Amino acid sequence: MKLELLRRGETSPPSDAFIHDLARETGAALKLSPDRLVSLLLTTDDEISVLNARYREVSGPTDVLSFSQLEGEGPETSILGDIVISIERCALQARARDVSLEGEFAWLFVHGVLHLLGYDHAEAEDAAFMQKRAEEVWAELRRNLSLLATCPPGPSVHHEGEHD
Repeated sequence: MKLELLRRGETSPPSDAFIHDLARETGAALKLSPDRLVSLLLTTDDEISVLNARYREVSGPTDVLSFSQLEGEGPETSILGDIVISIERCALQARARDVSLEGEFAWLFVHGVLHLLGYDHAEAEDAAFMQKRAEEVWAELRRNLSLLATCPPGPSVHHEGEHD
């Protein structure tokens, strides 16, 4: 899987090299064609709050947003879609879970990619299926990316009614 990376605001770590390795290994774990493209924007809580309000009609920041290009009618495309991650939110969650920033970031990225592929957690059954798939991908990532070797998977995916 190819990655187009854009940073806006103060978005220091993780490194670009780690992010590109993560994208490649996530694509391999999901058996995606290497020519599939994901656009990734790393940004601030302020910017993701604006996007969250505009596209989900939810006030305040969130950790990750996904905008799939595979939904709806239209021609087949190599573009999977866009993922937006708030590095501020990612860092807060990493500290709260006592994991590395790279570990939390990787979990959010996998979550975002799964959404691009049509996985959802609106219903409990879908959430369980998405969680299982995320953990399968995580096991592959831990084997192939040294920064994640000792990092536990992220929190359980909750269905929409369970979100805060």
